[in-house]
Amino acid sequence: MVTTIDREEPETQPIDVDGEVSVGGNGQGVADTQYDSADRLHSLLGHYARLLWDIQKLRIQVSNRISAMERDGLGAEWMAPHEESMKALDSQEKAVGRRLERLAKTHIMADWIIDCPGLGLGGFARIVGVTGSFERFPTVSKVWAYMGLHVTNGHAPKKEKGVKGNYAPQGRVVAHQIGDSIVKLHRGRNFDRYASKKAEYLARPRLGESGCPMGQVHKDKGGKTLQCVKVNGEGETSAHLHNAAMRYAVKMLIKDMWIEWQRRASDSVIPEVGLP
Repeated sequence: MVTTIDREEPETQPIDVDGEVSVGGNGQGVADTQYDSADRLHSLLGHYARLLWDIQKLRIQVSNRISAMERDGLGAEWMAPHEESMKALDSQEKAVGRRLERLAKTHIMADWIIDCPGLGLGGFARIVGVTGSFERFPTVSKVWAYMGLHVTNGHAPKKEKGVKGNYAPQGRVVAHQIGDSIVKLHRGRNFDRYASKKAEYLARPRLGESGCPMGQVHKDKGGKTLQCVKVNGEGETSAHLHNAAMRYAVKMLIKDMWIEWQRRASDSVIPEVGLP
């Protein structure tokens, strides 16, 4: 199978467990305003996570516009309004992020989240913003599939033009962000999982014209064949294997989280949540 290196585009609305679009992170529609305390918390986490993604997307768009104006040689006076917009968006992004963390602190998983290396309250809030309550999923494999962390014929799923996916693309974006945090932390059980899995991949035989341990052929957008594993001053490196190992570490983190959530949900009550 030929793979190309592309950047995933985030999608702000997740797909329900059964394939329907959900709103508020808990599988209920906007018209449903009667939540118990758990549903209310998950709904708030879902809406504020989406608000954060919307602000981030707009901030990136404004930043790209400023860069384009600079390339065209326009003076600073023309870019000044956009610079002010960037400052306002940056302030809003930080404020929403802080609110997400405050909401996550009221969750039954809060102390477990704080002790989970590479996750953090913000990362947890982003996951729940995609999935809603983990109690919706009878098995952890269904959480993985919902977040796009499953495999199809041995490969990660890819968006196809005109074909409706059966997972929430934003889940893959969040998973990649958490994986990146795990690697940058460079310690803890989840980093150890990443490092061990990457070493395991690198130890496999190199297959095919790309020399890929997973047997894939990598090509750039121009059709040129790329080598999967490269050598630099620090030894062997591979973006493909790095991403695969990160995905594995995130899946194991989510498995731990699913198990602990099910255990706690059986005898815990989430407190009533007001707007922070």
